[in-house]
Amino acid sequence: MLRVWARVALIPTIVLFGIVALSIISTSIAHGAINSQISFQGKLTNTDGTNVTNGTYSIVFSMYTTASGGSAVWTETQGSVVVTDGIFQVNLGSVTSLPGSVDFNFGSVYLGVKVGADPEMSPRILFTASPYAFNSDSLGGLASGSYTQLAQGVQTDGSTTNASIAINKTGATAKLMDLQRGGVSVFNINNDGSTLIKNSTDSATEFLIQDSSSAPLFTVDAVANRLYVGSTTADAANVLLVLDSATADPAGVNGGMYYNSTQNTYRCYRGINATAGDGAWEPCGMQPIDRTYIQEDDFFFGGTATGTIGSLGWATSTIGGAPVYTYNNATPAVTSDRPGILRLRTTAVANQGGTLSLGTASMAVGAEQTMKTAVAMSAVGATTTAMRIGLHNETTAATRPTTGVWWEYDSAVNANWEYCYVNATPATVCAASAVAPVANTFNTLEIRIKTIGVGTSAVDFFVNGTKYSISAVTVNTTALVAPALTCYAQGAVLRDCFVDYAQIKGGSGTYR
Repeated sequence: MLRVWARVALIPTIVLFGIVALSIISTSIAHGAINSQISFQGKLTNTDGTNVTNGTYSIVFSMYTTASGGSAVWTETQGSVVVTDGIFQVNLGSVTSLPGSVDFNFGSVYLGVKVGADPEMSPRILFTASPYAFNSDSLGGLASGSYTQLAQGVQTDGSTTNASIAINKTGATAKLMDLQRGGVSVFNINNDGSTLIKNSTDSATEFLIQDSSSAPLFTVDAVANRLYVGSTTADAANVLLVLDSATADPAGVNGGMYYNSTQNTYRCYRGINATAGDGAWEPCGMQPIDRTYIQEDDFFFGGTATGTIGSLGWATSTIGGAPVYTYNNATPAVTSDRPGILRLRTTAVANQGGTLSLGTASMAVGAEQTMKTAVAMSAVGATTTAMRIGLHNETTAATRPTTGVWWEYDSAVNANWEYCYVNATPATVCAASAVAPVANTFNTLEIRIKTIGVGTSAVDFFVNGTKYSISAVTVNTTALVAPALTCYAQGAVLRDCFVDYAQIKGGSGTYR
């Protein structure tokens, strides 16, 4: 049976034979900062006190959390330990890395030594601290509980006078805080208190503010470049955007908006160029005639002759035989939602009817033009009624236009509403929607011209709110067009077409 007298050290300290002294610096090993091995020196003697024979020995070193029994939390075998006059020196951790599964923050760590085929020596050696190692429980004289930890769960701060995190930056330009992801800044607080938030990738919830129940109050969508007040989808919650109010107009900036508490109205600032001082405050929603125009008719009233139809005085054009115009007939019935309905009744001759238009070939096709209406027919299907609604140049014949964009129902061609345009050839291009008209049932039709150009024209067509689009085409603009609503009979039976309302809007690309 062999006996061992030993000493171990992480840093030089007082060493006593018969006592193991160990300095534990911290709860973890800082690789690169310190050597992560423990120097261990011991003396092997026989049971009679004489030194063992000089030579090399296989020694197993094990660490435990109990003085006896239990399982080792770390072990290594050093197979060729040189022993001279009983003395040997090894570096624990040179075979099996430390700390491994050993928690040196635990107060009781024991070392077991086993030489060759002998059983492990008893008692085990308790690691203890060197005097200066007591300072490892604090930093700068402050206990570990006085510092904020990262990725260590919730830390409680009981102070009533000091901020939980306080930084006093005395440098002139360096940031107070810079949080990064993959080397890219995602959150900055600059020296002057200004703040930058930047996600590493765009997200539909780039920035989100919620109430205590996690309902969204404010959302930044960087994918669609949108700012949402409240939910991004329709819900029952009410989150209001409340603008500042004032009793008089402040200094203006293009795009500015506020609530005037004296006039009890919203006011918007609009300039005529890039210089804000050249603009003026005006009621929001007011159409500036230098940039836009709008014509609307609800057909509450009007005459029946050309130039007197509705409130706008629509002109009438005859296709073969003159139609008859009347207001608010029994079918379809006038309601609070449709307060004015105009009926156009054709003659009982095929391909005869008429067109309502605001002028004849009176305007050029251009970007930002919009026409919207709601129409119905008394009969639909083969050889019944045909309608054409839009901005085009054909008002006196059943043939298709040679310039413009329009909606068309022609049962001889398609049972559904079609959306059409004339390309630069010129040739008519039409495509069918998924909506088939129903007798005496209104369909809402809309045309929005987005861009006009050679190979770059784009138009959106809507029927009952469903969009159909054309793009990267050339819409023919060689002739002037008019807002027009055409109706004619396809057989020798009189037919009725109904118009609920009509709206024509346009925009100007420049100040005029």
